[in-house]
Amino acid sequence: MLSSSDAPDQFEFIELTDYQLTPCLVGCKDCVAKTEHRCPHDKSGKILALLKTTDIHLIVVSQYYLCPSKFVALMEKLLCFCYRTENRPLKGKSTAIFRYCSCKILNGFDGKILWQQFLMDESYSFLEPNFPCLNPEEDVNTKYNQDIVAYIRDVVCGLLSEKAL
Repeated sequence: MLSSSDAPDQFEFIELTDYQLTPCLVGCKDCVAKTEHRCPHDKSGKILALLKTTDIHLIVVSQYYLCPSKFVALMEKLLCFCYRTENRPLKGKSTAIFRYCSCKILNGFDGKILWQQFLMDESYSFLEPNFPCLNPEEDVNTKYNQDIVAYIRDVVCGLLSEKAL
């Protein structure tokens, strides 16, 4: 879809299937007691470090059931990493959340509301995303003929052209 030669900036692609993300061990609290809110029982540390240090997040979720288990596991890790700390390391970072299944691009609204919980502050809303969202809701299936790759490419190319200005 995109190669590093297409863009002046550096991209880091993370496929959650390449990582062993385990569900949180209820009552374990090792993430609080032994580390800086990172789970010592799996390999989520690299993902969390990248999320913290990168300027823009493009999150693409293929959804063939309620919610993919690896994505849920990452969300659990983010709760400890973001919600239980004072500095909110993901706050202010521009983010696009793309969801799709085998037949269409899915509405990303609920994913954006879930993502927003990791930015928790006085402006948190359960009704609308109020973070720097790079892909506002629109009729994307009509616009992109249900092609998730075209949709993501358009958002990324828009970001690159804005940066070039």
